[in-house]
Amino acid sequence: MAESSIGWTTDGTGDGSASGYTMAQFTEWQRMLMAGLTGADLSGVAPDYLNKLAVTGTSTPVAVNTGGAIVYGFPYFNNASVNVAVSTPSVSTRIDRVVLRASWAAQTVRIALVAGAEGGAAPALTQTAGTTWEMSLATVSITTGGVITVTDTREWLTAVGDGTVTQAKLATPSPTTTIIPLIQDPNSPAITSAWGSFTMMGLSTVAFDASKIPSNATVKFGAIASTNNVSDPTLIRLAYRASSTTQNAVTGGEVSCPQTSSETSGLAVLTADLRANLPAGVQSYCVQAKKTTAGSGIDGSLWAAFLLIEW
Repeated sequence: MAESSIGWTTDGTGDGSASGYTMAQFTEWQRMLMAGLTGADLSGVAPDYLNKLAVTGTSTPVAVNTGGAIVYGFPYFNNASVNVAVSTPSVSTRIDRVVLRASWAAQTVRIALVAGAEGGAAPALTQTAGTTWEMSLATVSITTGGVITVTDTREWLTAVGDGTVTQAKLATPSPTTTIIPLIQDPNSPAITSAWGSFTMMGLSTVAFDASKIPSNATVKFGAIASTNNVSDPTLIRLAYRASSTTQNAVTGGEVSCPQTSSETSGLAVLTADLRANLPAGVQSYCVQAKKTTAGSGIDGSLWAAFLLIEW
C-alpha cells in the first residue's frame, strides 16, 4: 500500500499535489480521525458544537436545532433551526426517521425525513457509499391524532487513537462502549496517606458533559495502581468540582488497589451504576488517591484511571 499524506501546500512538492486533494482523501481522513472507520454508520454528531442537532416537537413540524456533524467524512454545519414536516397517518401510528443525508449526486448533506409504514417499525437507513449515506438523528412516532413522540438516536463523534485506552478498546470491541481516560501517567507522584489529586496529561481535571451519557448506560469507574505493600491498600476515587473551591467525591466512585494479596499491579473496576451520581451539565472531574494507613514499604503510584460507559 502506497504512503501518502494531506494538508501540504498544493505546489507539486511531495504530497502537495498541484491538482489539490481528492474528495476521497478528505473524507477518508475525517472518518479515520473522528469516526474511527469502525462506527455503526461511520458518522456522528459533534458533541460540543452549538445545540447538537437535537430534534424536538410534539406535533408537526418537528424542529432540528443547530449543530454540526460528520456524515461519511463530509462535515455538516447548521446555524439555524430547521423545521421538518411530518404527515399524519390515516389508519395507525407510523414511525418516521429524521436523518442527515449525504448525497453524492447533489454534493450536499441535508436534513431529511424518511417515512415509515403505518403500523410498522422505524424505516431502515440508506447507507451506500458513493450514492447516498444517511445518519439517524431521531425517530418520530406520530399517531392518527397527530401526536408526536421523538426518540433521540444521535451517535456522538469521538476522536480515536489514544494509545493508553487502545488495549481496553480491543478487549471490549463494541461500538456501544466508550472509555473516558481521567489519568494516564506512568510517572505520577507517589500515593500518600492523604487524599491527593492526580493529573490527566498535565491537567488537574478533565471536563466532560455527563448529560451526554445515555440514560440506559452503565458507568464503571476503574483504576490501575502500582504498589508493593498489599497489607496497606490504596483507595482511589472519582471526584468532581462543584465550584472553584469545592470538590466532592462521587458516591460509590471508589476502588481499592490492589484487590488481592497476590497483586502487585491491581486493576479494580466498580460494577455499580454511577449514572445517577454524575451531576448533569459540564463538570470538572478528577481522580484522588490515598493509602488507608501510613504503612511501610513502597507507597506506589497511580498509573491510570478511567470511566467505562456501556449501553
